[in-house]
Amino acid sequence: MATQITPEEYTERIEMVAGYPVAITLYRLGRTYCARAAIAMFGTGGRIAATVGESREEALERVREEARRAIERK
Repeated sequence: MATQITPEEYTERIEMVAGYPVAITLYRLGRTYCARAAIAMFGTGGRIAATVGESREEALERVREEARRAIERK
């Protein structure tokens, strides 16, 4: 039987990244922190970045940077 890991420390917030509102979701699965970012505009949303890290701060910094790069490539 497979072990199920439940997300913990789940948070959502909207931040401005490269001039766009970005919804950032952050949670912990076991010892790994997962973060994802999506454009937070009605009708134009969509995931633009997803990262993992060993700490909350590492995952958050990585997803902000990936989101910024994705927006600037547009």
